[in-house]
Amino acid sequence: MEIKPCNKDSLFKGLFSDPENLLDLYRCLHPEDKKTRAEDIQTVTLDSVFVAQHLYNDLGFRIGQHLIVLVEAQSSWSPNIVFRAAYYLMQTYWNKCLPDRHQIYENALLRLPRPELYMIYTGRKGRHPDHLSLKSLFFDAKKCDVESQPCDLDATIHILYDKTSKGVTQEYIIFCQVLEQQFRIHGRNMKAVEEAIHICQDKNILKAYLETRKAELMDFMDYVFNQEAITRDWVEHECRKAVAKAEAKAEKRGEARGRAEGKTEAQLALIANLMRSMSLTSDVAMEALNIPLEERAHYAEQLARQNA
Repeated sequence: MEIKPCNKDSLFKGLFSDPENLLDLYRCLHPEDKKTRAEDIQTVTLDSVFVAQHLYNDLGFRIGQHLIVLVEAQSSWSPNIVFRAAYYLMQTYWNKCLPDRHQIYENALLRLPRPELYMIYTGRKGRHPDHLSLKSLFFDAKKCDVESQPCDLDATIHILYDKTSKGVTQEYIIFCQVLEQQFRIHGRNMKAVEEAIHICQDKNILKAYLETRKAELMDFMDYVFNQEAITRDWVEHECRKAVAKAEAKAEKRGEARGRAEGKTEAQLALIANLMRSMSLTSDVAMEALNIPLEERAHYAEQLARQNA
């Protein structure tokens, strides 16, 4: 069974599909620009038609011929977002900015809009940085095979936190934080969603959006929870099958070591399957499988060896 991620519009996409909210986001990034209007903004978000499965981005928009902005919304921290953003940027240029792709072979210089990359992070800032650099993270001299040669490739993604954003962007982050808090209190269920909506409406957080789109948001969350239930059932089923297979293999070997190795192989296969089918990180996949914290470093090492 291959599990598909939810492909309905998220709160983020629904919120910024409104031209006025999109303008509010742009002015959060560029308060100095008083001239741009909502109708001047062209959405260039990638979808599955243009890019490989699971690799379409959250939001992209263009201001005339001079600027293109890509924004990703993340609830869990991953430095790999800078790599994904760089990938989305090249795909956006290719699919959205080159009506005639033969231009890349011509003598005339291409005219490309200047890029800006952002991540809206709904978790707590803590010690997380305000920027992530592709060059620093992946091609630092200490990490490269050839230390004497400088890297010619870089991209920077700017991080927006609850304290460093404003307007609709800040309200979106606060809503996500309130929702996570209600999940911790009530569990991942519709009661938590309803409580989060009531709290935010009382505090004038996304009030207008929640008043007009509450039913749509509730339907979306109900769909998400149903998908999560299906995923849990599938994981439990696969775990039982894998353990039974591992134990049978161990019985044939007639040794405890064989049983342990069989279970390890089964768990590795499940982690890899979840990572591949749902585009999860290894940490999230191991969390879904309830692998004890003290064992996760071992599995991460084994996965790294398999992928080497």
